[in-house]
Amino acid sequence: MKSFPEFKDIFPELVGNYTAKLALVLNLIDPKCGGVLLTGRRGVGKSFLLKLFKKYLKLFNLPYVEIPLNVTEENLVGGIDIEKTLETGYRVYQKGLLNKAKDTYVLIEEINLFPIEYLSLIFQKSYNYTIIATFNPEEGSISPHFLDKIGMCVFLEKLEDKEAYFELFKFWEKEKDIENSYLENYFNLEKYINIIKSWRVNIGYDDYIWDYIVEICVKNRISTHRAEIFLFFASRAYAALKGDSVIKSDYVNIVAPLVLLHRIKNIEEN
Repeated sequence: MKSFPEFKDIFPELVGNYTAKLALVLNLIDPKCGGVLLTGRRGVGKSFLLKLFKKYLKLFNLPYVEIPLNVTEENLVGGIDIEKTLETGYRVYQKGLLNKAKDTYVLIEEINLFPIEYLSLIFQKSYNYTIIATFNPEEGSISPHFLDKIGMCVFLEKLEDKEAYFELFKFWEKEKDIENSYLENYFNLEKYINIIKSWRVNIGYDDYIWDYIVEICVKNRISTHRAEIFLFFASRAYAALKGDSVIKSDYVNIVAPLVLLHRIKNIEEN
């Protein structure tokens, strides 16, 4: 099995930010990677990348649920459907977004702006779904307890290259025309990702890999075991991405920063 296409062919609408793209692709390959927190200051493309990820989910026919910032508790967890209850004379309950989200991707913009009680509800069931969220550290913090339940965290880079900015603006100016030219690439990518998803279950590993993963987490003073689990699944997904049949320590090293970043330092400091 050959390795995955070059990253320039993945999310081509956004210049650079290969680490963020890698994190999203790994979560497409295996939702057990635990989701991604797209972090950065205003204007670096967090929302744009989330929008592109949603486009992939649509094209690949993968289920997802969006949780808007103005969501109510009733919308989140469900409640009595007043209209149907009055109509039938019996209590009729409607499912909340979190009930509908089982085995799907949950997309959340500005997750740190949600009330803490809503975050508690969201993360209480986070084992049922894969969270892909944006976070601007300038606009508020988020509890390390919640952070630990998200598999990966990446900082989006601010484009410093003038030529890169020009390419980005050129895309935005001709978005519809250029988007159509990428459709064939999207559908080829869907076939390839489906192959990789099937391949990942055949990937083996030597006993030392688990020891190596634990060693990395201990070395970085990680206090929970979630990091070890997410790091294993991320390494396995990366091995599948490379078309390999076994997890290698080099693969663990490559994905470790994605899994450990928000666990070894306070992301609000960046």
